[in-house]
Amino acid sequence: MKTLPTSALLWGAWAVTAVLTVLVSTGWTIPAVVILAGALTWPCLGRARRGIGAWLISACVALTAVWTLLGVVQHREGTGGDVLWILPAWQPTSGGSFGGAVTTGQLELALLQGVRGVAVLTVLGLLHRAVDGTGWVRATALVAGPAVGVLAPLACLGDARCAQELDRTAVRHHGLAPHWRLGTSVLGDLWDRAVHRSRDLVGVVGTTPGLIAPVFSLTAASAALLLAMRRSLASGPELGAIALGSAVLVAAVVAHLRGSRFETPAGDAVAAGSGAVALLGAHVLSAHMLGTHVLSAHMLGAQGVAGDVVVTATALLVLPAVALVARPATQKGDAR
Repeated sequence: MKTLPTSALLWGAWAVTAVLTVLVSTGWTIPAVVILAGALTWPCLGRARRGIGAWLISACVALTAVWTLLGVVQHREGTGGDVLWILPAWQPTSGGSFGGAVTTGQLELALLQGVRGVAVLTVLGLLHRAVDGTGWVRATALVAGPAVGVLAPLACLGDARCAQELDRTAVRHHGLAPHWRLGTSVLGDLWDRAVHRSRDLVGVVGTTPGLIAPVFSLTAASAALLLAMRRSLASGPELGAIALGSAVLVAAVVAHLRGSRFETPAGDAVAAGSGAVALLGAHVLSAHMLGTHVLSAHMLGAQGVAGDVVVTATALLVLPAVALVARPATQKGDAR
């Protein structure tokens, strides 16, 4: 009997809700709590998939630096703050404004965007740390069907990085240097490994469970989008989450009705599922109950922090809390 990648589906549900939470947030608190939740959960995922952490940290530092540089170079009106320095101004004919007065508000906005990007990268890093390429390719095949080969290399980047780390460790164990150096050759090697790994997995997984589930999932996603857009129920990021969630849910149900069974999820996947449910509950609570003053910001707020932020931040910490409880006693973990 065919099985469904339950762990990948639960982690995917948490990732969608977490990224959605970051995208609709307006301050520093929510992205910072997402990063904190990722840091607390990371050691609970064990030693099996080493090498992803170092790259994640490097990508986060690079992203923050790029956003800060863009905040200095690209001029934004209405950011406020004190003028720090004035750069030569340039306005290309294609649009945009560069240089001019650089203010503290402009830098703060750039850093905020960088922190939000780091939060999204943290979520993606957790996905590759928690679930191997096989799980993600199977989950992709469930929704994408024949198009799984296009997306599969992205699903195998974690496996490729782990393979790089194993080869690097083995080569250094023999007193040699890796055959590639830092720079584009590393990224090229990473992508080549991901492509080769994805081809192997797609050859095994195929387009299981066929075309029926992808067709139903596409129909459900389209219907959910049309309904939400017609009734103005959601913003842009929320529309994307609704479409993706509807597609995956319907595809999983159809596959299950056609004979596939759900695998028993790992402990960290149970934590991810609990975190997703908590975030969905927080989103509904913030949008409806807090908005109608059923629960006031005075009751839930702390030192000027809005009540909905407190609720959402608490929901984000469900993942590390449950992951710590579900973590095997013999597992020491490895944050690398």
